[in-house]
Amino acid sequence: MAQNPTIGIGGVSKLISASYKALGENELKALKAQAAADRERFDNEIAAFTGPLTIEVKAKAKKDPNHPKRASSSYMQFCSAKRAGVMIANPGLKLPGVGKILGQMWRELGEVEKQPFVAAFQADKARYEKEMLSYEPPEKN
Repeated sequence: MAQNPTIGIGGVSKLISASYKALGENELKALKAQAAADRERFDNEIAAFTGPLTIEVKAKAKKDPNHPKRASSSYMQFCSAKRAGVMIANPGLKLPGVGKILGQMWRELGEVEKQPFVAAFQADKARYEKEMLSYEPPEKN
């Protein structure tokens, strides 16, 4: 990695594979002996381990279905309005590609062009705040 900082994971894997194949017979024997010793150490540690072999995972808290839905940001309002048009204009494009195009379109918009989406966000935010005032969370058991 220090010799070639731009190399990816696949390139590192290829370099390691090539260096392994270039090892001599004595070096391979030494590595296999080291691996066998490490495996024996591991097996002994597992045999001596008295704790649980699994970790308890707490159940995820259930979401309240009556909780008001958060306000969508102005960008999300824009995406909702423009996504169908982008998908029609680019029929073979998958969702990540559609997202990239929408992001580029959003960045290219001026402040005046963004204003309707900002206004929609403000209205949605007001709706959310109003609903939150009347929302009563369920009691915890």
